[in-house]
Amino acid sequence: MVAVCRRYTSELRVALTLTLGVVLIVLLLRASVKVSAQTAITLVQHTSKDAGTTTSTTLTFPAANTAGNWLAVAIRAGLPNEVFTVTDSRGNTYRNAVQLTETGDNTSLAIFYAENVAGGANTVTVSDSLAAATLRLALFEYSGVGSANSLDTTSTAQGTSSTAASGSATTTTSGDLVLALVTTANARTFTAGSGFTGEEVVPAPNGKLFIEDARAGTAGAVTASATLNSADIWGAVVATFHPASSGPPTPDLTLALAHNGTFTQGQVGATYTLTAVNSGTAATSGAITVSTTVPTGLTATAISGTGWSCAQPAGPCTRADAFTVQQFTATGIGTVSWLVDSIEGGSVDSGTISNTGLYTSRNRRHPYGDSDKPGGID
Repeated sequence: MVAVCRRYTSELRVALTLTLGVVLIVLLLRASVKVSAQTAITLVQHTSKDAGTTTSTTLTFPAANTAGNWLAVAIRAGLPNEVFTVTDSRGNTYRNAVQLTETGDNTSLAIFYAENVAGGANTVTVSDSLAAATLRLALFEYSGVGSANSLDTTSTAQGTSSTAASGSATTTTSGDLVLALVTTANARTFTAGSGFTGEEVVPAPNGKLFIEDARAGTAGAVTASATLNSADIWGAVVATFHPASSGPPTPDLTLALAHNGTFTQGQVGATYTLTAVNSGTAATSGAITVSTTVPTGLTATAISGTGWSCAQPAGPCTRADAFTVQQFTATGIGTVSWLVDSIEGGSVDSGTISNTGLYTSRNRRHPYGDSDKPGGID
């Protein structure tokens, strides 16, 4: 199978003598790289409407949308299992980020969004699939949200109490937009949760639809919550969205390890290959250092790689040239060579093993299919 990807690779090989049968190898890649900044997410405008009992309604943004911005539509309908359709007069495409049927009050709540929108005056149409249902909605325009694949994570919950909470959603990037929707069976006043700003109540000031937002800090768990003035049946959903990146193209460095099978006690001349990869959008700037930690029971005898300057016998290895981004195609990446002392004081067998693929991660750690462990960025 041929894998095609945007990456530049360079390999280092470590020769080993093993005295234990179980081996864990820890890798570390250090490099000077340009870090991509994130655009601050800003709420540009918002509006809302209580449309009453209807299957379709329209709502116009107070001002023209800015081309490239990001739109959200929060919806509450008074019947369960609604199928919503969202369109607008600019021809933007809306996707359903999250939807919940709140069973205590049999209502449907949802958040739809549109990315990289067309500019100009804009009227949004929301339709639902069931007649005799009330329809409430709110529109939001943000700048600084990702222009494609912006949805990060979601969570939903429901209950009966004076505090509504969405449940935990775990973001994968820092600076996410966190958009939350809370509905109630009866009109209530709402207080936004800690770190959130209440943006709309439909209808105001006491309503059944409440929307709040926040900006996430570092990647991790977030929960949207709101306090009601008295206990009620409630439903809550939260969706998080990646910020847009700004600044110049950036490198993305990873380090992979490959060997075949399990190293065995008494094996002599075994090798493993460290493959450094730049799969980003720009060359590195400054020196790159690759380090490998050799555990107890394994003795490194040599390390080498084309273009690398290595301290013997186990590194670290450095290179000062730019690590560029190139088109790279391969059926198997790297060849592992080994020497095995099959019987103490006996003959030596040798050969080569073609690695079945290159396993890398983008700035995070993932397990291989065997006992290998990948490196990470530092």
